[in-house]
Amino acid sequence: MSEIARPDLVIFDCDGVLVETERITLRVIADWVDSLGVPMTAEDAARKYKGRDIEVIKAEVEAEIGREVPDFVSGYRSRMFEAFEAGIEPIPGAVDAIDAIERAGLAWCVASNGPQIKMQASLSSAGLMERVGGLDRSTGSKVFSAYDVGKWKPEPDLFLFAARECGFDADRCVVVEDSTSGVEAALRAGMPCIAYADITSAESLEAAGATVVVTSMADVPTVFGVGAMGSRQ
Repeated sequence: MSEIARPDLVIFDCDGVLVETERITLRVIADWVDSLGVPMTAEDAARKYKGRDIEVIKAEVEAEIGREVPDFVSGYRSRMFEAFEAGIEPIPGAVDAIDAIERAGLAWCVASNGPQIKMQASLSSAGLMERVGGLDRSTGSKVFSAYDVGKWKPEPDLFLFAARECGFDADRCVVVEDSTSGVEAALRAGMPCIAYADITSAESLEAAGATVVVTSMADVPTVFGVGAMGSRQ
């Protein structure tokens, strides 16, 4: 039996949900922050920064080191794109989930805190850019960035914007996330949230209020009664 009512629109986060970029970006931000004088490991970065706006991270680092770092964002992004050049894979099971959702005739889109240029790089490298219709909204793009609305998760604005642009009411949408800030944003938007536990623990996602937690992306469609693969907790 499904645990969430069958939606009209499935809204996927990007990093760590569709593409294997989260560990890369956490390692990059950890190395960058460490180089600025704040001791940092990838595990520290996951705990402190995962799912958060880069400008908020910048402000916290600057407060800790007691000086401004004008090139904080550009320095981080240049290192990130360099790391992306090694290639990015889809999250295991993500393509299966998308296939099942499309076979069921449901709409889906991508909504991320990251800028469009970052999603262009990661989704293209993972072979998913054509599936989301590129970045041109006039030709059917299904990619939405927090930079489109000027508000970042855990604010709900991005998910509400994506739903509106896709032509669906918020209560007919479901969000797939992997961070506690993303879970909070979904719930504040009035949307149930399926949380994928990987870098962030199932316990943390449940504590944030996730409607359902899965440990395989292939299980996402089964939560609302579509498909039947993988294992769910």
